[in-house]
Amino acid sequence: MKKLSFFTVALLFSTGGGGVYAQGTFVHPGLLHSQNDIDQIKERLAANDTETLKAFEVLKNSWVANKGVNDIWGVTEYIKRGIAGDENYMNAYRNAAKAYQCALLWKITGETQWAERAVYVLNQYVAITKGIGGNTNQSLVPGFIGYQFLNAAELMRDYEKWEKEDFERFKQWMIDVWFTTAQDFLERRHDTVVREGNWYHYHSNWGLGNALFCVSLGIFADLPDIYNYGMYWIKEGPGNESLYVGDSHPVKQDQGMCGYGWGLIPWFHEDARGPFGYLNQMQESGRDQGHAMAALGLLSYALQSAYNQGDNAFCNLYNPLIPGEAGRTMVAGAAEYVAMYNSNQVDPADIPYTQNWWMGGLNGTGRGQWRPIWQLFINHYQNRMGMPMEYCTRMSKIVGVEAGGGSYGTNSGGFDHTGFGTLMHSDETVTEETKPTVLSPEIVQDGAVRPYAEMKEVKKGTPLTLRAVLPDGETDTGNWEWEDGMKGASRDITADASGVYRLFYTNTQGVKSVQMFCISVYGEGIRATLTPWVEYDGVRMNQTSEFSAVNGRDVTLGADYANWNYVVSTRWYDSQGKLLGSGGSYTFRQGNSDQTFKVVLTNESGVEISREFTIKNSVVIPTLTVDGEEQETLRAIVTQGHDVVMKGKITSVRYRDGVYTWSSGEHTESVSFENVQSSIYRHLDWIDTSSSIKTYEAHFDFEVKVYKEGRSLDDGYYRMKERSTGKYLNSRTMKFETLEGEGDSTAFIWHYTWLDDMERYKIQNHNDSAYLNNEGALTDRVYSKARSSFYLYTLVGGEDLECFVRTPERYGSYYWETDGETLVCDQADKMPSDFPFVLEKVAGDGGETDISETVVRDAAFTVDVTRSGIAVTSGSEVGMTVCTMAGSPVMRTRLGAGTHTINTVPLAPGIYIVRVTDGNTVRSVKFVR
Repeated sequence: MKKLSFFTVALLFSTGGGGVYAQGTFVHPGLLHSQNDIDQIKERLAANDTETLKAFEVLKNSWVANKGVNDIWGVTEYIKRGIAGDENYMNAYRNAAKAYQCALLWKITGETQWAERAVYVLNQYVAITKGIGGNTNQSLVPGFIGYQFLNAAELMRDYEKWEKEDFERFKQWMIDVWFTTAQDFLERRHDTVVREGNWYHYHSNWGLGNALFCVSLGIFADLPDIYNYGMYWIKEGPGNESLYVGDSHPVKQDQGMCGYGWGLIPWFHEDARGPFGYLNQMQESGRDQGHAMAALGLLSYALQSAYNQGDNAFCNLYNPLIPGEAGRTMVAGAAEYVAMYNSNQVDPADIPYTQNWWMGGLNGTGRGQWRPIWQLFINHYQNRMGMPMEYCTRMSKIVGVEAGGGSYGTNSGGFDHTGFGTLMHSDETVTEETKPTVLSPEIVQDGAVRPYAEMKEVKKGTPLTLRAVLPDGETDTGNWEWEDGMKGASRDITADASGVYRLFYTNTQGVKSVQMFCISVYGEGIRATLTPWVEYDGVRMNQTSEFSAVNGRDVTLGADYANWNYVVSTRWYDSQGKLLGSGGSYTFRQGNSDQTFKVVLTNESGVEISREFTIKNSVVIPTLTVDGEEQETLRAIVTQGHDVVMKGKITSVRYRDGVYTWSSGEHTESVSFENVQSSIYRHLDWIDTSSSIKTYEAHFDFEVKVYKEGRSLDDGYYRMKERSTGKYLNSRTMKFETLEGEGDSTAFIWHYTWLDDMERYKIQNHNDSAYLNNEGALTDRVYSKARSSFYLYTLVGGEDLECFVRTPERYGSYYWETDGETLVCDQADKMPSDFPFVLEKVAGDGGETDISETVVRDAAFTVDVTRSGIAVTSGSEVGMTVCTMAGSPVMRTRLGAGTHTINTVPLAPGIYIVRVTDGNTVRSVKFVR
């Protein structure tokens, strides 16, 4: 097999001008695969190399890639994960796999059929998908799916038929929709950092996936600050995804943490079987092996992307607790640790394990499952670095030729990894004579040394020194050269702009190595989209910066920043530059002339983004007439059966020559609708060009929402969401809260039942043990139909089941509202101007009646549940699983003989089922947390 040697790679790295690297920029393609990778595969295929041909056939025959150009899984406005019955993220991971596999096939074969398939998927998502939703599990979407879309797009970036405009739209879409979600998790972790006072609520794969996404996006979009941001969380951040476990980390010191027992690789075991005498235990290894391997694979993708940019982060990592090669190659020791356990060729009792903050021992769940992650580790450490990877090699032989998404099961775990490592990661194995030198990066500022290749949020104009350090005992040949031709192992720079610097070194064997440095200057960061909107007469018009308003009417201008959590300031100015106010919106009263405004937003990277608004003085007044009663308004809510007229009324006969154009095609002053049965939306454009002095125009969006009375809802189980906040009503707290957790808590499920005699709805909690009364409280007292039944009105013709609710006439006929977080049923006597709530149907009966406590006779173990834990006593090894009422597992472990108590305090409030089995008998117990 003809393969590319490391010497050849390093030589290509060092060429200037038309070589692989261009000074100060990222390399493209430069995520999981470089152009060198692609070129070498083409050479091997042309030479009929047997192993390459076999691996290529696996890719070419993938059923996912071979689906037709337009044959993809449904693309939706929101990619949702985490709420049972309302998930569709499965389509996204399947489509991402298709896009990636087809992009790879196009890059290798040049056949346009594959390019068309890949680009079609990418363009469809940009055109349709607006956001990521669900419960807290939505934070898994960027890390397990988003990076795959990015790798597909990176391979397709030079496809000439992918229009430049579409490519740029894809780039901005990734920033606006995906980066926002990833950054929000890394920074807030759904408020668990503040609530619990630490960073380790979430297991490592959560943060690791989001950091991988940021690394990938930074390279793809040529944004050093996003690349550095992702690398920060992996190399030195405070979370469980972090490779830093030293005591000196300031965040970890503040939290009183020792450093050991948490982080991505929290324990180093001296063991002769591991690289440089260490096997390194992963945080997820005590959870289950599927997650341990998933985290390992995600980490390798981030490091491979860094390597393709010139940073050998596989081998130059900084670890103050374990000095020398063992500390720098901690990832190799972790890969061998996980591979050793999963190869099933080593007794678990012979694998070292130290209890960490969450798990008590190695968890065998998922042990030995196939994931296509091993060849990448073998390729880097064994083939490129000359470091034997015995157990990764064993796992690789068990898995065989690595395939990709769609080949390892139909659930999300089968699509976590892009795969195809046998084909894509098979460099020629180095010898002692061709082994490269591992360079360690350092960035010096004011005498302080950072042992990392990246530095983020550098103040513009800051003097820095970039340098690389040789391993202890290595002879310095003095043969150092920077990408721009400067000589020497270090250089001084002034950080006037963000950029990339690369240094090349030739060792005593003539083998070249490269070290990339990435500097991001504060104020040159990301530019998410700033979307303008105008609110007039209670109607909000998104993506609008020009509008016509009548003299004397209030107008509110606003601007939504896609990355809303990271706004430093928003300021409003008039046409003369006078500061009018600050904040996300500005309200004023329209005068008798046109007005111009400017909003300037400063984001967290110091970038200023501005938009201008033009509000024209309107000579047309919008009116809505319902059953003969005219109102100066754009919006109305009516029940079915009414007659409606929409009209643009001119303020003077002097404008009688104006031309009306309705979105439905009419050119009349008004449009009429009789006996309306579903919601109506119309846009009106009016223009008068008859005057030689000025052109007058007006533009309005009319909206008539129609609701259904009586039995507007099928009996069943629903969640009630507040439309404006996206939070759900919790029956235990009677507050609107974020629906969290990996499962689906029954506390958010409500039972709606129609009462024929009252012609209203009875509303109970999920198991009918309590009901809602007219004061907005949950009670189990004697039920009164007159007091505790409600009118419910649902929107007709909407995408969601929007509704408003009111209490019986006898108790005030009040409309439901909220005070920010609590349901209020006895205050508002005026019908709302919009539908404040959304109901989401829950499949079946909410997961309650088909689950019951089961006690199996003659079980050789006991299970007791207390407020704080699950006590299991057994004479032999047993397996334990805790599931939500919806059947989603939230905890799995194996327990040896004896008595064990498993802490349940970290579980979210809800009803759970614990199942324990010894392989012959099963005991299931329901408990409330």
